[in-house]
Amino acid sequence: MKACEEVLALDPDNLRAYYRRARATALPINAGVPDLRKAIVDLDKVLELAASIPNGKYNFVKKEKARVQNLIDVNYKREQDTYAKMFNPKTSVSDFVKRTSKGMDALKFKTIEEKEFEKELEKIDK
Repeated sequence: MKACEEVLALDPDNLRAYYRRARATALPINAGVPDLRKAIVDLDKVLELAASIPNGKYNFVKKEKARVQNLIDVNYKREQDTYAKMFNPKTSVSDFVKRTSKGMDALKFKTIEEKEFEKELEKIDK
């Protein structure tokens, strides 16, 4: 990827450098959505620069862009499924806390310092 960036510094209209940088960004198995979006930007730049070249020569770029977009969609779907399992839309977080605290009202829990402070206030009031 560094080599592609060096080439693009010298020749900002180099189609191969944009394409290869996009492939290098999108190929790792752990590429996240931000990396995949960078690859889409590079592929869009290739298609923009290749607009003057006869049709059919750069069809593989469109296929690569579709592949990367599919990876983005898969990542979004995976995140959606993961977060859907965390919380049921019919219950709220406070209901979850009350259920797991076995009847104790966890939202009114006081620390030792708060209890001591309240005792001091009671002494002052007396």
